[in-house]
Amino acid sequence: MVNIEEYLKEHMEKGKPIIAMSFFEEIPVWAKVKVLEIDPTTKNVLFEGDPKLVKACNESKELFIRVQTPERQYHYKANVLYASESGIETTLPVFQPVDKFSRRFLRVKPSRKKPVRVKAILKNEKGEIVEEVLTKAIDISEMGIAIPFPKGKIKEGDILELEITLPNGHTFKVLGKVVRKSPLNKDEERLGISFININLKDQDEIAKYVFVRQQEIAQEIRE
Repeated sequence: MVNIEEYLKEHMEKGKPIIAMSFFEEIPVWAKVKVLEIDPTTKNVLFEGDPKLVKACNESKELFIRVQTPERQYHYKANVLYASESGIETTLPVFQPVDKFSRRFLRVKPSRKKPVRVKAILKNEKGEIVEEVLTKAIDISEMGIAIPFPKGKIKEGDILELEITLPNGHTFKVLGKVVRKSPLNKDEERLGISFININLKDQDEIAKYVFVRQQEIAQEIRE
């Protein structure tokens, strides 16, 4: 394990840039930035304000630091306090053992103007509909999707019937297993859903959509 405070201090004193990353609409944005200051009392860190990184930090409110040692690669996560071209101030980064970097399939956040629409149906053991929700995807990849769902209606391990419509009009049905839950707002929770035996054609359509959405997001970052 690396002492991240000492690592940042060393790079600050030598004027050496570090590798930093943030997410913009679930797409990673990388940059090399210098450490400008480390507050001796709060341990807050001030980094250079790379324009692309600033845009991503303001969207995700997170900044990740990559540290490469001869043995392995480490990632550290910091909360963004503010971000502008004059600088990005964060809390002192902490080790991130399991994170977004381990994802096998890239996921994207759909645009508000062109949402991914979802009908989610929860049934009981008798096949009777317990809950039916019309919603929009929070994010999507070839192997899963995240959606809002009413609180207290579902638990991890439950199976949902999903009808998903991509912005290009392609609609398909697939079963999904709830693999994680987290609070979203006072009425809803965020469900992380893994597709079960998704059709290869439908998976390919998602992959095409993810590629197109990546290009849109890359353009947004440049603007």
